[in-house]
Amino acid sequence: MVFAAQPDIPSGRRFRESIREAARRHGRDPDDVPVLPGVAFVLGSTEAEARALRADLEDRVDPEFRWRNLAHNAGFDAELIDPDQPLTEAAIASASRTSRTDEIARRGRETGQTFRQLTDELTGLPGGLEFTGTPEQFADLIETWLAEGASDGFTLQPTTLPGSLEQFTEHVVPSLQARGLHRTEYSATTLRGHLRDAR
Repeated sequence: MVFAAQPDIPSGRRFRESIREAARRHGRDPDDVPVLPGVAFVLGSTEAEARALRADLEDRVDPEFRWRNLAHNAGFDAELIDPDQPLTEAAIASASRTSRTDEIARRGRETGQTFRQLTDELTGLPGGLEFTGTPEQFADLIETWLAEGASDGFTLQPTTLPGSLEQFTEHVVPSLQARGLHRTEYSATTLRGHLRDAR
C-alpha cells in the first residue's frame, strides 16, 4: 500500500497513475499496490453543524503547540523558525526531503505567508485532503474519488477519537455499503486478508 497526501482529484489521479506505472515497470500487477490518500474529517448531521464542530476544534488548539507540532512532524528544526516570519531557506534545508516538507516549502514560497499562517491552514495532513460536512456528503466524496481513479480507498484521519471514527462507522459505512463500495461482512480473519478482500 502507498499512503499519500493528495488535496484534490486531479493530483490524486496523477499520483495514483504514477504508482501504477512504476508497478508495471517493475513487473508487478498495479492492482496489488493500492493508493490510499489520507483524509481528515469532521462530520455533522448538517453542514452547519459540521462547520461549527470544526470551528470549535480549531478554537481549542494552542497556537504555540500548533506551529511547533507542524515543524516537528515535517522534520524542520524549530529553532530555525520564527513563526511570525515566512519559512526561511535555512529552515527548509534543515529537514529531510519528503512530500510533506516539499508541500509546506512550496506553499510558503508561493504565498509568502508566515509559518504561523501556513500552520493555521494546514490543520490536517499538509498537502492532504480535509473534509467537513455530512456523512452522505463524505460518502459522495469517497465514491467520486474512486470513480475518477484518484484513489483505491482512504486512510482515515479522524479529528476526534473515538467520536469521529464512530460517526464514520455508524453513518458513512452504511451509505457506502448501499452503494456497493464497502463490504457487508468479513470473509477473512487477518488484516492482510481483510485488505486483500477489500479490493
